[in-house]
Amino acid sequence: MHKPKKIAIGLQGGGSHGAFSWGVLDALLADDRIDIVGLSGTSAGGMNAAATLQGFNKGGREGARAELRRFWEMVHKTTAESAMRPTPFKSMMGSHSLRGSPVYAWMNMMRDFYSPYELNPLDINPLKTLVHDFFDLDILHKRSKMKVFLCATQVRTGKLHIFKGKELTESALLASACLPSLFRAVEVDGEFYWDGGYVGNPAIYPLIYNCPTRDIAIIQITQAHRELIPNTADAIADRHQEITYNACLMHEIRAIYFISKMVEKGIVNDKSIKILNLHVIRDREFFEELDLSTAMNTDWNFLLQLFEAGKRSGEKWLEDHYDDIGVRSSAQIEEDFI
Repeated sequence: MHKPKKIAIGLQGGGSHGAFSWGVLDALLADDRIDIVGLSGTSAGGMNAAATLQGFNKGGREGARAELRRFWEMVHKTTAESAMRPTPFKSMMGSHSLRGSPVYAWMNMMRDFYSPYELNPLDINPLKTLVHDFFDLDILHKRSKMKVFLCATQVRTGKLHIFKGKELTESALLASACLPSLFRAVEVDGEFYWDGGYVGNPAIYPLIYNCPTRDIAIIQITQAHRELIPNTADAIADRHQEITYNACLMHEIRAIYFISKMVEKGIVNDKSIKILNLHVIRDREFFEELDLSTAMNTDWNFLLQLFEAGKRSGEKWLEDHYDDIGVRSSAQIEEDFI
């Protein structure tokens, strides 16, 4: 019997769209030919990474799968009483968009004029309850062969900050998922942080330097490509946000590709440089139909649709590219990122 192939995984943020990544992770964890040795995540990706580690430390692969499901069940239950839902007409039409919802429209209008410090003086954040109730720091901090890296943006400097090991605290989890238009900056050891998506969505370099594998798979839930040119205010805002949240990932992959090519051509002769096999797991067709308002929809049926789409994508990727792991990149780097 062959040893499992080692891979590290980068998990993008994206609100409830992170349930797609839950599905991909479930497919990978269910396949004993795969050994996940590291996870780098931002926002919802960071939550998925930490939930995976917690479950793995409790009960191996099956423990990780069970804990991911429990996490997303708690996401739904924590927000079950929220008035932010699709309109009855959209629900009848099978749409998960929150566009047209009075509460969603009011929230967008208010955050254009008021900061969270003004609009939310009591600093109410439902994520605090979720993180406090779900995560067990003693279990997260156990010695483990699986490493987790949380990405956050340091407000004062604009730099990327990585939380790892015993730095994986409730505050670190909240910092990685702190959208500045919704929540106050999160303080960790005297510094203040916002969502990591602005500078690392996700960051790849912690996986390169800290994980014993050349294979890194990115679970991409923020659309890099869209066929239609946006022509409404909402669509333009969505596209602007998608481009912004993919920019750092694209820059990092371009740099990796550039250095790899220089090594291949003999221009750089440094044996310490790790040549990577890059992989991307996504479903462009599925996300093409979703606007970004759906990233705030935590209806259980919608979360399950995202999970099933992710699981299908993970299983399809394994079917098509398992033999590439440890051998070559399966991602179309020049087409997608250069």
